[in-house]
Amino acid sequence: MAGLLRGVLGLAGALLLLGAGFGLFVGLFGAQAPEADTFAHFRLHFALAAVGAAVLGVLSSSWRLALTGLAAAGGGVALLGPALLEAQRPVDPAACGARVLTVATANVLYVNDFNAEAAAALDRVDVDILVTQETSEAFWNEASGLQQRFPHRVARLRTLTPTYNVVLWSKFPLRDGVENNLSPDAPMRAQAIVDLGGGLELGVVGLHFSLPAPIQQNQRSQGLALGALMNGLPDQRILLGDFNASPRSAQMRIVQEQSGSEIIGGLRRTWRGGYPNPSGPEPIPSALGNQIDHILVSEGIGVIAVDTFDIPGSDHLGVRATIEVPEPC
Repeated sequence: MAGLLRGVLGLAGALLLLGAGFGLFVGLFGAQAPEADTFAHFRLHFALAAVGAAVLGVLSSSWRLALTGLAAAGGGVALLGPALLEAQRPVDPAACGARVLTVATANVLYVNDFNAEAAAALDRVDVDILVTQETSEAFWNEASGLQQRFPHRVARLRTLTPTYNVVLWSKFPLRDGVENNLSPDAPMRAQAIVDLGGGLELGVVGLHFSLPAPIQQNQRSQGLALGALMNGLPDQRILLGDFNASPRSAQMRIVQEQSGSEIIGGLRRTWRGGYPNPSGPEPIPSALGNQIDHILVSEGIGVIAVDTFDIPGSDHLGVRATIEVPEPC
């Protein structure tokens, strides 16, 4: 019986290790194929599978399996990159002062049954600039407090895709606002130039990307379209949204290159892994989550702090950042 148990544990560990090895492979070569990059979004989960393989290797007295699992886990974590642990960076040293702002992104979930509570939670977060995704008409109707807090907004609530409405909320005046784009080859977005006063401007782009390939084939084209969408924005800009892609993936490398900006905030889960329930529209909580909601800033903008916050009724956490926008001399 003991031998059978060790054999079962060893087989399970080997299967986990095989999955972890696949995760390492797509993590290394995901840039060459969108389909591989889809699996690379879950490289941390593959690394955890390798840890599981190592544990089962110890339990089954298979030290070769245990050591190989630990090595695979280490490789998976290494692929994430040490920059994920960094949450702060100084403002451009050439600046003559800086304006401190708090900004946030929040996917409020279009089937949210707690819209009033979600809106109240976002009101309490008390930021200067907010971007929401999946902003339904029901949420909008319950968000009177947010509408008072943010008198300047860019939004279109009635579109052909009502479940993916991006809204840019601002305490500061906006100009050159662009509302949701319905083209499948461009991300849903709401962007504008924010007038911070004193001649200081900040480009803000709120985004919601489609799901990754092979589920939907246009996520990569949406990333490549960002370069053209940056035309007309100030050099100092921020991007906030649900990118449906994890950090250090090929997709997010494209986003950063095209937008001239960098992900901030370190490693944290922002999507809880909710899935449709056959008995209704409520998401099923799952241990399988990911980091797909991001804030990106252009060069020179300082980062003081980044954290997450709860959104009642949503399968996402919000991401909030305190940043420093350098003032010209």
